[in-house]
Amino acid sequence: MKKYILPIMLIFLLAAACRPLADQDQRLIAAAKGGDVARVENLLKRGADVNAREQNGQLTRMAFTSLMWAADKGHAGVVDVLLAAGADVRAKDSGERTALMMAASGGHGEIVRRLVAAGADIHGKAYGDDTVLLAAARGGHAPVVRWLLEQGAGVNEASDLGETALMAAAIRGHRETAELLLAAGAAVEARDDMGNTPLILAAAGSLHEAGGHPAVVRLLLDNGSEIDASNDDGVTALIIAAARGSLETARLLLAAGADSDAEILFGGDQGETALSLALRNNHEDVARLLRDREHTEGASQHLTK
Repeated sequence: MKKYILPIMLIFLLAAACRPLADQDQRLIAAAKGGDVARVENLLKRGADVNAREQNGQLTRMAFTSLMWAADKGHAGVVDVLLAAGADVRAKDSGERTALMMAASGGHGEIVRRLVAAGADIHGKAYGDDTVLLAAARGGHAPVVRWLLEQGAGVNEASDLGETALMAAAIRGHRETAELLLAAGAAVEARDDMGNTPLILAAAGSLHEAGGHPAVVRLLLDNGSEIDASNDDGVTALIIAAARGSLETARLLLAAGADSDAEILFGGDQGETALSLALRNNHEDVARLLRDREHTEGASQHLTK
């Protein structure tokens, strides 16, 4: 029996010795997340693993590294220290995102530049084929978008749902970002996997918002977007603007010649028009606008006859 005592004791001693190192790794991640440069430097000197993964934080399942947290939070000083210590600039979290994508998503332009200089891939893709440019466009970070385009980021690369950077900017109302993308050759008539164009998405707006984005709608129309293009169900920009109650967007589209008689072709709303959806959703101001348009058109046709 005694012969087993020494090996067992060694196992416990090794476990005890490893525990502080693991704790140091997690403290390093916490320090990087908090932007504490001095503490990061100290922990690295004491042997903390610069590429260790988070194990006890809120996003443990994402397996963030210290560099990812520093990039996400915008701590440029910490990023510099970690890179100098050999942090893996191309490491990915469980969603296949890199530190570069996190920095781009947060609009941290200086960190984006430093990471790319250290070897980060601006063409890398995360889960769902999300790109670095898409991450920046979603946040409306125009300076980051401009710089990425200058470095050769693919302006028309799409996610696995067909979302392009222009679509991401359009649906969120990021006009300056959309303008940059269009100037770089973004396809104004690109379609996602539901057949939506950037114009339809701009007219819809994000679900948590009140309605569309007329400034982006105007920009897209000025750049040749087809005003009556419809998605796979037959929904046009005007129909979605009316359904969402976006008066200014609906007025703009009507003034530009949108077809107010267009009907949804498929799905549960088949046969519905901009007016019927405005009425159904209690958007009385939009319904009044559409009725006035019908009366004006009817009067014009009568005079023509």
